[in-house]
Amino acid sequence: MPDWMEQLVAEAPRLILSAGTLTLFVTSFAYLSHPRAKAFVLALPIPFTCAYLSSGTMLGDEYQLPKIDTTHFFGLIVMVIYHWSVYWTRIRWRWPLAASITAGIVWFVGVAAATRPWISDVVHPMVMGGALVGVWVVFVSLYRGTMEASYRSITPWWIKAPGVFLIGLCMFNATALLGGAVTTFPYAGVFASYELRHSLRTLAGQLSINTIGLTIMMLTIWMLQDRFEPNALWPLVIGWGTTLSAVALVYGKGLGRPRDTDDYSV
Repeated sequence: MPDWMEQLVAEAPRLILSAGTLTLFVTSFAYLSHPRAKAFVLALPIPFTCAYLSSGTMLGDEYQLPKIDTTHFFGLIVMVIYHWSVYWTRIRWRWPLAASITAGIVWFVGVAAATRPWISDVVHPMVMGGALVGVWVVFVSLYRGTMEASYRSITPWWIKAPGVFLIGLCMFNATALLGGAVTTFPYAGVFASYELRHSLRTLAGQLSINTIGLTIMMLTIWMLQDRFEPNALWPLVIGWGTTLSAVALVYGKGLGRPRDTDDYSV
């Protein structure tokens, strides 16, 4: 059996488990109707965690977790632009929704693949992470949420689940092509764009605000990853704590919430 096939067989249980977890997450996400509630669920780093745990490498007989680098942070930028591009092409330019989502995916994969070989040599991870925090502060000060329609998808789970599972398996195996951007691919965002087609601005805006949690999580892992063994999960666990704290602060302060409504439930 070729070496690449042996490695694929050895990693298959981990990939299937991660893709299965991602599938459950995205499928359950559809049962929410409020757009800010959906954006809140998207802020949970479950897709990131699944992709992060699946994008490591085998070092002999031991699995080594990936190192956070500039491609992870840049992938977060590309993901945010994906959501705004879907909003802009669908609402502003009146593209069919399927075309907007497809163009957004092509954008993500194309930009991530084109920048992966060199961006880490040009920009330091701390600089990129710090720049993201700075841009976030400016965005929060300028963004004004608007009231948009709530919507709950009627797509059966047995249609959606296989698609999510296949996307997960394909993207989890694309680390060599996309680098750390595989952790920020809009796994749930692709379906969120479809399910929130009546509130795409709210989705893009609130998700842009919520990215502070994932930014801080990646900065935390980056700062701690060389302080533990290569396969230690402590940086990830601590990162979960930081991102949950950040998202709790975002929703506790009502950042992104429309000010022209009395609905303060989310």
